[in-house]
Amino acid sequence: MSKIVFDPSYAEPEEITDIRALLRESGIDFYETPRGNFGRSMAAFWVSGDDQYEDARKLIDAYQAERRKKAIANRPKNIILFKMDSAKWALFLLVAIVLFVAWSTGASWIHR
Repeated sequence: MSKIVFDPSYAEPEEITDIRALLRESGIDFYETPRGNFGRSMAAFWVSGDDQYEDARKLIDAYQAERRKKAIANRPKNIILFKMDSAKWALFLLVAIVLFVAWSTGASWIHR
């Protein structure tokens, strides 16, 4: 019986291409179903048999773990909000909440 080994619905095009190539290079027989008209059928990569499913899952999991590590290493580190310590962040949130509540309740000093 066939099993879904990968759902490309929310994956980036380069990830889909990489996983397709990874499965082909590893000699895993798979077939791909496209997303149908009006979204009624599911886009997926399918494999036949439990042994191929396990092999494919191990490959895909390893690939995605490596991709996750690269994404975390390359994320921006110089965003101001991430550099705030917890006291500054709490003060910022407190001021934002007070201003929002004052604005939403119609405080006269905020609408001048």
